[in-house]
Amino acid sequence: MRALPIAFMLSISISITLSSQLVSDVRAMREGDKINFTYTLNSNRPATLQLYYSFDMGGNWIGPVNSLEGNIGSVIKSGNLAFTWDVFKDVDELVGDSILFLISNMQGSSTDSRDGKLYNEITIRHQTWITQNLNYDIKKESFCYGNVYSNCSKYGRLYSWQSAKVACPEGWHLPNQSEWQELIDYLGGNSEAGLKLISKNNRTEQDNFSALFSGYRRGASSEGLDKFAYWWAVSDINPDIPVAVSIKAKDYSVNFIEGDVQNYSMSIRCLRDHIIGISNPLSVSMLKNGIIVNNQTAIGYIKNYVERNISEWQKKGEFEKTADYQIRVTEETRNNKVQELTSEAVSKLKDDLRKIINWNDFILGQYDADNETYLVTSKQFGNFALKIPINEAQDLRREWDKVRFSGQDFLINGNNVSLAKFSLHNPVFDKSYKYDSNISTAYIMNNISYNFAPIEVEIPSDELNAINNRIENVTTNIGKDPVDVNIPVNQTVNGSTFALIIGNENYRSEIKVPFAKNDASIFSEYCKKTLGIPAKNIRLLIDGTYGQILGEINWLSDVMNAYSGEAKAIVYYAGHGMPSEKDRSAFILPVDGNSTITQTALKLDDMYASLIASPSKYVTVFLDACFSGSAREGSLIEGRGVRIPPKENLLSGNLVVFSATSNDETALPLDDNAHGLFTYYILKKLQESKGKTTLLELSNYVIDNVKKASVVINNKAQNPKLVSSPLLQNKWQTISLN
Repeated sequence: MRALPIAFMLSISISITLSSQLVSDVRAMREGDKINFTYTLNSNRPATLQLYYSFDMGGNWIGPVNSLEGNIGSVIKSGNLAFTWDVFKDVDELVGDSILFLISNMQGSSTDSRDGKLYNEITIRHQTWITQNLNYDIKKESFCYGNVYSNCSKYGRLYSWQSAKVACPEGWHLPNQSEWQELIDYLGGNSEAGLKLISKNNRTEQDNFSALFSGYRRGASSEGLDKFAYWWAVSDINPDIPVAVSIKAKDYSVNFIEGDVQNYSMSIRCLRDHIIGISNPLSVSMLKNGIIVNNQTAIGYIKNYVERNISEWQKKGEFEKTADYQIRVTEETRNNKVQELTSEAVSKLKDDLRKIINWNDFILGQYDADNETYLVTSKQFGNFALKIPINEAQDLRREWDKVRFSGQDFLINGNNVSLAKFSLHNPVFDKSYKYDSNISTAYIMNNISYNFAPIEVEIPSDELNAINNRIENVTTNIGKDPVDVNIPVNQTVNGSTFALIIGNENYRSEIKVPFAKNDASIFSEYCKKTLGIPAKNIRLLIDGTYGQILGEINWLSDVMNAYSGEAKAIVYYAGHGMPSEKDRSAFILPVDGNSTITQTALKLDDMYASLIASPSKYVTVFLDACFSGSAREGSLIEGRGVRIPPKENLLSGNLVVFSATSNDETALPLDDNAHGLFTYYILKKLQESKGKTTLLELSNYVIDNVKKASVVINNKAQNPKLVSSPLLQNKWQTISLN
């Protein structure tokens, strides 16, 4: 069911001009299930533009949006332009009080076409920076610190001012003073930003800027390594005037140095040429299936009511004795209160539905004389049959615009709201009729099970739905699965264990991998809470590109080297795998990869080689992916007639690999729990054992449960397998993740 139609207008509040390019006058109008956009582009060259949206005032951007038609995409030329977003082809709901829309060229290749070097990139707010110092060789105008070539690999090159102005690759530029200041202000100002940009001890999104104290060069002398970081910037006053941006290791303060710096050579951080236009905050209510009530979905309405009131109920009263409070507020009484509040929320939701539904919009259709029923149509509730005696049918049609509705009741199933019953009165002939979904329709016992942390409630089972005399018992889960919420907390800190966790769900050229994002996010929470791995030791990458995945693997290798064999590593991947049709080698597929081009994917053998190249106690790899060309939903390549059994990887070093599938099987989803089947039972075992499990115990549990559930639920075989390197052949069984 579609949300009630609401029209809205967007107007531009922010526009940023870079490199003679500007997006301005961004406007939008909703038309049914689509949003029509208009904007103006002024650019000195064709642009590649994409659409993003944000629920938190631009703190995080979601996108790029896929289902667009019109003047957006590649090779867009200047002018007054328009395009349309078919919302429900990308998302099931778009509901928020202050949604921003952004037109930008945020994404792009981070490979320097001049020398093939690959740079990781990070988007902070709406700036995208490379996360390493530039290392493009400009002869006689760029230098390695101390003329030591290996310093270029680690710290990047030091550039003269003249070379710095032209050093960044196409699509990137040397940032000006204002652009640096915008980054610094967003990270807390000149006194705080330096620590966030340099720090490696407590990494956040900003810390991935990965700044190094790379020193500088004055004349022919290299100075300041591990003491200073210097980067070139362009003066806001005159583009020919150089400015230095510095961070001192002594106090991490960030400063601008203006004046006589032409004789210095410094590092460069390139900034992507953004063509950007941002709308004003917008209140939007679009729901693919269901009805919006007070700018909330049905789930959100009930959840917010329960959480708001339970928070007040469980507070200790000012004049309440502690002993009395401890009797009043227990786990049992709290659960009872949650159920009570849930019933209240459902009743209030129904009251509000009675008020917002325009009952005069119900349309009386054709009359079926044989069954003595009218077909009644509603925008919100679809079609249903209304029993009317044949001798009164014509009177009702003539006076339909005068009828009055009363006694309305509803069936609530997730965000779906159905009409359960109502009474209809024809005042002209003083005749009354009743509609009841239990009559001549199936009878469905509808137990809606909530699970939002930390509350677990169930809507009372009086929500009945009957259709075609078919009796069913249906349970609908709302919110998170218990395995996502009830995560055991282990007080032990495993400071020498590091985790790299990747969840690739939204692919640019391939079908989506359902629940991969949730798989990775919840696995990360178990690593932190149950396995005791410090947050600073965990790198979570959602929808990782080729460059980002390589960068994170390099980070893990660097960490292992720094710990000189005393650290342990966990690598988790959920997403697409793929085979090489040439030699059946297995690859993991980044979100910007193409399953027909192996050069865009990461070969498992190469990943394993990187992981064992650095000394470690052991590395445990979890792969919730299949490598035969199949996928959780369908096939990577439509029309591929056969699956390709992947070649077995020969492991070496201190490596254990636990895979979701064997041979040419598919890694299947567990829809009701919003997880991959393999990942769900890994999490379940960690939950039940509170992390105190060996790899042997974990593998036995997962293999047994996945094998059974895959056949019962998905009607397909799935047999996870664990393989170890020869070095751990007789040791992996006793390895514990915590």
